[in-house]
Amino acid sequence: MDDDWTDIVKPEMLERRLSLDEYFAEAIELVRKGRISQSAIDRDREILQERALPNDEWWEWIMGTEPLRQMGGLALVRNRKIIWARNDWIS
Repeated sequence: MDDDWTDIVKPEMLERRLSLDEYFAEAIELVRKGRISQSAIDRDREILQERALPNDEWWEWIMGTEPLRQMGGLALVRNRKIIWARNDWIS
């Protein structure tokens, strides 16, 4: 989980603030369908929680305007500054 995109993700790419519960909601559906293990989700969530301090914010980011030429992921914001980001998908 050392996928650090902090230098690439800019504030204007932040789309919406979300909680880790919201972030993992889709993954929970994948667990139900047997596509990913609950332990993998739990470990990923634990690693993310360890990165955050009180008052930090999680944001979804998206780069690109064309649906088939986008990428995005999760960013950790502290005092309005992106301190860590990762890429979760590319279309």
